[in-house]
Amino acid sequence: MRVAIFSDIHGNSVGLDAVLADIEAKGGVDHYWVLGDHVASGPDPAGVMERLLALPSAEFIRGNTDRYISNGDRVGPTAEDVAKDPSRLPIMLEIEGNFSWTTGIMAELGWINWLEALPFEVSQQLPSRALMQGIHCSPWSDDDMVGFCPLLSDVQIKDFAQACSGDLIFCGHTHWPWDVTIGDKRIINVGSVGLSTLASIDACWTLVTADSSGYEIEQFEVPFNRQAVIDLTKAKHQPGVKFISDGYSGKHTRPWKRERQYEVKSSNH
Repeated sequence: MRVAIFSDIHGNSVGLDAVLADIEAKGGVDHYWVLGDHVASGPDPAGVMERLLALPSAEFIRGNTDRYISNGDRVGPTAEDVAKDPSRLPIMLEIEGNFSWTTGIMAELGWINWLEALPFEVSQQLPSRALMQGIHCSPWSDDDMVGFCPLLSDVQIKDFAQACSGDLIFCGHTHWPWDVTIGDKRIINVGSVGLSTLASIDACWTLVTADSSGYEIEQFEVPFNRQAVIDLTKAKHQPGVKFISDGYSGKHTRPWKRERQYEVKSSNH
């Protein structure tokens, strides 16, 4: 059994094509898990949707930006924030323009209901009887502002693990690949396809290979033409062009370390 897991495509069909090609080059998979934030904040939401819906044996869940598209929720700053600090108005307008642009495309093509119906999580029992669970951000929310990343304390990581039903937990949201084992649970952030916070800005995906004796986890980083994403964003007059261009130019990278905080035990279950 081979499962490809990735997250946070953010309307980047160029990066998604690179990931899908890498999956095929590594022998293909039996199943796909896509962990949310599919279309918003990118130049090609329609192209992403076409590619995703063509995947065989695929499971999809909701990310916070999918919810913003389907029900009109927004990340700050709010109008109240701008009233207190007018200098934040350009940020609010760019965010609103970005999501409204994507919402219009999704509505025109009839995909709003699909986004709205996405489940919060997905699970699958592996041949070894271990339970594999997929969430977007945390077991409590699709957007708890922090997500699973090196900013968490040891206590927060323990709470995260205890709140999850799975033995092997996959998530995204922070755009940062991270792999931590705590007790008898292993939590893997699969990183992101779009708007990576890695210094390389490469697209990320994770491969799970499982049989009755256990499982193996491999994480991959795939280069793609980032300038092509920026050029496409400008050509389509996407209102979030500054945020998107900054992201693919390396201005959103994080200084976090990727070392595991806990000794990883045997993956045989």
